[in-house]
Amino acid sequence: MLCFDKLMIKTSINNISDIGDDFVANIKNDVIISHRYKQEMPLLKIRLEHGHDELIIEFTSKLLGDDMIYLINQSNIRQCLDNINALGCCHLAVDAILNEAEVLRCDVTRDVLCSDISKISNHVATHIKNNKKWVCKQYQQNGVVLENVVSTARCKKRLTIYDKHKELSKSRNRDYLNGLSAKSVVEDFYKDKIRFELNLNSKEQIRKNLNVEETTLVKVLAACGNPILNILDEVLCQPVSCEEIQGLSLRDYERLAFLREHDNDLQKVEMKVRSLVSCNTSINKTMKPYRELLGRLNQNISVISFPALLKESA
Repeated sequence: MLCFDKLMIKTSINNISDIGDDFVANIKNDVIISHRYKQEMPLLKIRLEHGHDELIIEFTSKLLGDDMIYLINQSNIRQCLDNINALGCCHLAVDAILNEAEVLRCDVTRDVLCSDISKISNHVATHIKNNKKWVCKQYQQNGVVLENVVSTARCKKRLTIYDKHKELSKSRNRDYLNGLSAKSVVEDFYKDKIRFELNLNSKEQIRKNLNVEETTLVKVLAACGNPILNILDEVLCQPVSCEEIQGLSLRDYERLAFLREHDNDLQKVEMKVRSLVSCNTSINKTMKPYRELLGRLNQNISVISFPALLKESA
């Protein structure tokens, strides 16, 4: 069963009623174009588009309160919508939304047990197959973000890996945590938990990565598979085992000097390599010895097995 930290869903405007004064009207030429409601913590955005008869709702797993540790899934989606109704800002037709809504955006999420985010981050940064197709950036203090290099937003994929316990400890979450009845349970759950968060920001990306023909809420929540692991398989090359590695050769020392000249940054190295070789040269093959050498330099960092880390039981 897939879990999500964030969902944006669209349904008929007929599935909302009794909107309160907290909704802000957008008026043009004396005609109400839309109504908007926004709450920062936990995040909740509601938009009524009167011209298109659409209701768009965006929310995160924090809306579940003490149950946020379970993320949004097939079993608790009704609870999410019931909790919106409990706020008193409006009334949602929960059954109709569950049956009719479609997903516009979603964050597929896994929280895994790992005590050292640096091991994962270093592994990801040093094992990218092609730095021209994928970019690795630092996220927060020790996390990383993987993004594919594309020109259109509907093809964009973004995988963020970070220490969830540290993120939850930030000041912006303090009031939210203090309002939970099981604050200590939630905090204890996220100790040594690393979050993998795959942002899918178009229906096309949702269909491809979740392997669903339709982006209805029912189909998306029932999707199977492991899209996060699929992305990592697409982006990362296989690490070289210690058995394959012996001492440094003269050629290795030459490559080492080249790595150091570019701050041991494989993205910088690849850019330089591309400027020196012909367009017919296999960049993946040319970069392989540099990745292997950098892996040798980081032998103190254990090899990460993402299939084991991201197995189905979180």
